[in-house]
Amino acid sequence: KEAKNGSDPDVKSFASKTAKTVREHLEMAKEIDAKLK
Repeated sequence: KEAKNGSDPDVKSFASKTAKTVREHLEMAKEIDAKLK
């Protein structure tokens, strides 16, 4: 939300980069979970 609508450019940049990393980690965790089942 902050990455798209934020007013502070520094916070907006941080949120954008962090959101991407969190999504990538979520996908990796899902793949690992699927392999363990």
